[in-house]
Amino acid sequence: RPAIRPALRRIGLAALVLASGVLPGQAASGPTLAVITADGVALLTAIDFVPDRAALDALLGADAEQQLIEVGSGTGDPDPGVRLRAIRALALYPTVTSRQALAAMISFGRLSVRGRDVLFLRAAVGALGAVGDPDDVGVLLPLLQFEPSRDVRATTADALRELGSVAAIEPLRQRFAEEQSDQVRLAISQALRELGM
Repeated sequence: RPAIRPALRRIGLAALVLASGVLPGQAASGPTLAVITADGVALLTAIDFVPDRAALDALLGADAEQQLIEVGSGTGDPDPGVRLRAIRALALYPTVTSRQALAAMISFGRLSVRGRDVLFLRAAVGALGAVGDPDDVGVLLPLLQFEPSRDVRATTADALRELGSVAAIEPLRQRFAEEQSDQVRLAISQALRELGM
């Protein structure tokens, strides 16, 4: 049990970093980071704020990526806001391990249509778009048909654009032809434009 305490403490500190957007004792910087400050310390920060990789690595050490994967996967039932930030933070770790973890989160998330689970799914899709490669197109394509959420479909089109694979062109065209949401149609048309079609 003594060996578990440092790990739990680091996870707790990671939760603090992910939740607050600043390292303990560090003043908030920049107007977009702090929503409300008192004595130079952020009290509220934007929900989508993710610390940079250097801050995460400094706090979490060599296994920062693995800790983020565990929190992002819901291990230990973390606070939903912390979990969301952990998933988004995986976009800072362009490794096979992160890609596989994000793909697993996406596969699991496709089964749910509950509010915050859709947020987790969108975060994983966006992160995979940022760190994935053209081979990850197959993980994302089924989400073009995710009828419970136009936001998921739009995020998927954006992620496919970021992956840059021509394998996404025909499925994007097909979805565009049947899509009713202007938001999704715009995301698909931007993706097709950047993919060269």
